[in-house]
Amino acid sequence: LLTYLEEEKVNNLLETIADLSVTGSYLGADLVSTKSVQLGLESQDIRKHWHFGTDRPEQLFAKYGWNALVKQPGDEGASFDRYTQPLPLREVPGLRRSFFVTAEKIS
Repeated sequence: LLTYLEEEKVNNLLETIADLSVTGSYLGADLVSTKSVQLGLESQDIRKHWHFGTDRPEQLFAKYGWNALVKQPGDEGASFDRYTQPLPLREVPGLRRSFFVTAEKIS
């Protein structure tokens, strides 16, 4: 869902969810990187739909009181025997990425 919203609406939604959630609540989300959105803008099919991406999902969720565990497809526990090559380190900037987020409300 978050990929399809403008950044302001993403922030408004996460703030609302945080306000309605008690400590210990869990949240699941999937996101794409900013590079994925940029490349999507070059695609006729994606350009109309993708509006938001982040390279730092942990910080995005922390801003609203969530402790986020982030995995990429291909990481241990998110490979499902589909990925044979290791992923580039997250510290490598400017790559297309997808993120699976599981977050716990901590404040």
